[in-house]
Amino acid sequence: MTFIPDTVLNARAASWATAITHVSLHEGDPGPAGLLLEAAGGVPAYTRGEVTYATEGADGPLGALAQPATAGVRWGSATLTPPDGTYTHMSGWTGVTGTDFQGSKVLTAPLILAAQGPIQVSVKVIARSPV
Repeated sequence: MTFIPDTVLNARAASWATAITHVSLHEGDPGPAGLLLEAAGGVPAYTRGEVTYATEGADGPLGALAQPATAGVRWGSATLTPPDGTYTHMSGWTGVTGTDFQGSKVLTAPLILAAQGPIQVSVKVIARSPV
């Protein structure tokens, strides 16, 4: 097993977090390019949320209970204002519009909104150790 010091894991998490500056919500699988079923509409009009990150290896912006300090993890949060609907996926992006899709994740449970947000979402960037 290879041991990687916390400082190296934290540096990796910091570097990887620069690739995800914005997040989006989707009403189903966003597909390989991330462009399918993204939330749209509402007043004010929905846009991707900008991620605010805490320092890597520190408690996240949502606090120690929700985002505990962990070596190799950089916690962040974003505020979104999606219109009413049922959202099942969240995606990461390098910008607010037409930018590089970094990947998506199925939400732990569907997010069901009866009215337009705002909502705050948690973002976790992990630098994994090779095994």
